[in-house]
Amino acid sequence: MARQEQTLPMTKIRAIVANNSIQLIGLNKSQIACYRPDSMLFHFWEMIMNNAIRFPTQGELVRFIFNSSGILADRHDQSDDTQKEIERIEKQLQRLAKEDGKFLKNFDDCQALLREKLIRIFQDDYWVTAMGQTLLDLFQCYLDTLHHEGTFRDKQTNTAYLIELVWMSRLTLTLFKYKWQVHQQFQKFQRPDTPFWFLGQDQQTPLKLVIDWIYQVAGHTTTSFHASPNEILAQRDLENVRHWRQGKHLPTWHDLEQTFQRAMQQHKIEPDQQQLFKTYLFLARWASDVLEQLQHNYGVDFTKNLIMQFKQKFGLLEQAFLPAYHERPPELEHLLQQKAEGFSLEQTQEMHDQLCMDLFFKYLATCQQNIAQLAQHSPKKFAEATQNISLFQPLEQYCIVTISHVLTTLPKYQAKDTEYPAIENMLQGYDIITGKRRDINQWLQDHEQSQAHVIFPWLKSWVLGRHALLKQQLQQAHEHLKYGFSIIKYSACRQHRFVEDYLAVCAKLKKKQDFDKALSWARYMDHFEQWQGKLPLDREDDFLFQQYQNAFIHRSGLFFGYNSDDFS
Repeated sequence: MARQEQTLPMTKIRAIVANNSIQLIGLNKSQIACYRPDSMLFHFWEMIMNNAIRFPTQGELVRFIFNSSGILADRHDQSDDTQKEIERIEKQLQRLAKEDGKFLKNFDDCQALLREKLIRIFQDDYWVTAMGQTLLDLFQCYLDTLHHEGTFRDKQTNTAYLIELVWMSRLTLTLFKYKWQVHQQFQKFQRPDTPFWFLGQDQQTPLKLVIDWIYQVAGHTTTSFHASPNEILAQRDLENVRHWRQGKHLPTWHDLEQTFQRAMQQHKIEPDQQQLFKTYLFLARWASDVLEQLQHNYGVDFTKNLIMQFKQKFGLLEQAFLPAYHERPPELEHLLQQKAEGFSLEQTQEMHDQLCMDLFFKYLATCQQNIAQLAQHSPKKFAEATQNISLFQPLEQYCIVTISHVLTTLPKYQAKDTEYPAIENMLQGYDIITGKRRDINQWLQDHEQSQAHVIFPWLKSWVLGRHALLKQQLQQAHEHLKYGFSIIKYSACRQHRFVEDYLAVCAKLKKKQDFDKALSWARYMDHFEQWQGKLPLDREDDFLFQQYQNAFIHRSGLFFGYNSDDFS
C-alpha cells in the first residue's frame, strides 16, 4: 500500500491501527480486503522483565504447555529414573528457552518429547493426534500474529490479546474440526454427560465434573470408590479427592493418577475402562489448571467471558453444520458417489466425514470473507453477505458473532492518543529503512521526543544498522543489528527484512556464529510458512553464507551475485 514519504496524517495513522487486526477471525491477507500498512507496527524485548514490550516467546509457551498439563515427572519422587526424566525434560525446555543452537530442532525435540509423554498417558494414537494438532494449530496462529502484527504492549497485555482475539476463535474452529473429523473413532467411547465439561460448570472445575462422572459410571459414592483394606491410605485418598473436588488445590498428575489407579484396581475395573477414566482425568486436570491460571492472571470476568464466547461460537458452528452432515445435501452426495466406488462402508463413512468438513470450511471461508469486508464499511448489512450460500446455514450467525466480538474487544488493545506520535515515528523509521526518506538526523530527534524508543526499542537499532550498512560501515552495522536481533523476534512484524540485513552484515564480517543463529530463526519461521519465498533458504547453510558475503547492498534491498539458475 502506497504511503506518503512525509508525515502521515493522524487520521491515517488511526485508520491503520484500527484496521490492523480484522484478520483475527482466522482469515489470511488474501481473504480479507483490510487496510494494512506495509510497515512494521511494533515491538521489543525479550530477555528479562515480565512487563517487557513483546509477545510471549516460543519457549515460554512450550513450558506453559508442559507445566499446565502436569506431564513433567513428579518432583516428589526421588527415584533415580524419575530424577533423570526431570533433568532430560528440563534440559530440552532450557535449550528452547535460551534459543541457542537450532530453533527448529529444539522445537521439534520438545514436540517429540510431548508426544512421547502423551502416548504414554493416552495409549491411543487418535487422542494424541487430536491433542497434538490442536496445539499446533494454536501455535501456528501465534506465529502468524508475530509475523503480521507485532506490538507496542507489554507481555501480559499481549498474552491477553492472543487469548481473547487470536486463540479463542481458532480453538473454537479447531476443536469443532477435530471433533467431527474423528468422531467415528470417538463416538464409541463413553464421555461426561455435561456439555462443555472441560470448561467447568456452576463454579465446578472440569476435574470435579469428571471425577463425579467416574463415580457415576462405576456405580460408587466417593467413599465407596476409594475404600481400601489399607484404612490409612484410603483415608488419605479420600481426603485428597475431597479437596480436589472442592477446588482447593490441583493435584499433580502423578498423585491424581495413582489415587484413581489404586481405586480402579481395587474394584477390578476393566483395563479399557481404566484407560478411558485416566484419559478424561488427565484432560480435566489440564483444563482446570488453565482455567485457574486464567482467573489468577486476568480475573474471573475475563475468564467467564471467554467461556461464554466459546460456547456461543461452538454452538453456532454445530447449528450450521449438523443439518448438512445428517441430510447429505446434493453437492456432498455427488462428491461422495464420485469417490466411494470400491470402498467399504466404514471407509465411505470416513470419506463422508472428511468431504463434509472440507465443504463446510470452504463455505465458511467465503462467508467470513464477505462479512469481514462488509464489516469495514457497513456493519448493519452483515446478513446480506451470505444470501448466496445455502449449503450450510446459518454460517453468517457464527461469522457475525465472531467479527462483532473482535470489533467490540479490539479497542482496549489499540493505541492511545498519546502513543500516536510514536507510531508515526515508527512508520517514518520504516520509510528510512526502505529508502523512501533520508532525513535520519531529524528522525532521530523525533524518535526521542515521541517516546518511540520506549515502545519500539528495536527500531533505532534497525534504522542505524541499515544506515551504517549502506555506508559500508560494517562493524557499526553489526553492533546495531546484533542488539536489534536480540529484541525484535517477539516484537516487530515482517522481521524477514531485518533478518536479511543482519545475515548480510554477519556474512560480510565472517561472523559465522551470528549468521547461523539468525539463519536458524529464519528457517524456523519459514518452516511454519511465515517467510515462505521471502528469503533464499532452500540451500545449505555454507552456500547461503557465501551468497550473503557476495550480496550487493542497495537502498531498495539486497541483490545477490549469482546466476538466476543457481536458485532455480
